[in-house]
Amino acid sequence: MTWKSHKVIAACGALALKIPAVGVIVVTISSILPDVLEFSTGLKHRGILHWWGIPVGGLLGAYFLKQVNPLVAQTVSYISIGWLLHILCDMLTVMGVPLWPNSKGYVALRLFRVGSAREYFFVLVICALLLYPYVSRFYNPHAIGEWLFGKKAVIMKIKRGGW
Repeated sequence: MTWKSHKVIAACGALALKIPAVGVIVVTISSILPDVLEFSTGLKHRGILHWWGIPVGGLLGAYFLKQVNPLVAQTVSYISIGWLLHILCDMLTVMGVPLWPNSKGYVALRLFRVGSAREYFFVLVICALLLYPYVSRFYNPHAIGEWLFGKKAVIMKIKRGGW
């Protein structure tokens, strides 16, 4: 996936998990961390830093660290969530992600190629699915009627069996 797609899905995922605003920013930034670290260190792309064990280990570490330092634990969990979302998104591509560190076996659902129109379609679908529960709780089907006709008119219409 492109970095743009990783960041969009990470932000949607963080909102779906009801993470606070600062956490959404950390999750979004950390969603490109595996690629940034591979690029800056010269490691093979989709190598060891794309292995699922790293973010899962981070989440486990954050769980135990919560007793000692809750703020650090929360930050580590946000970074791990972004990292894990990156790996899950790359798993959807043709190239996939390694099953184990330094293994030749890859897990790939092969739904699209990186940068293709299909990728952006899947990003749209994934974000819609992630955000639907988040957005739907703010949606009031009577809000438009209240805005147009006033609250009293809408309540009377509902009592008479309308809307």
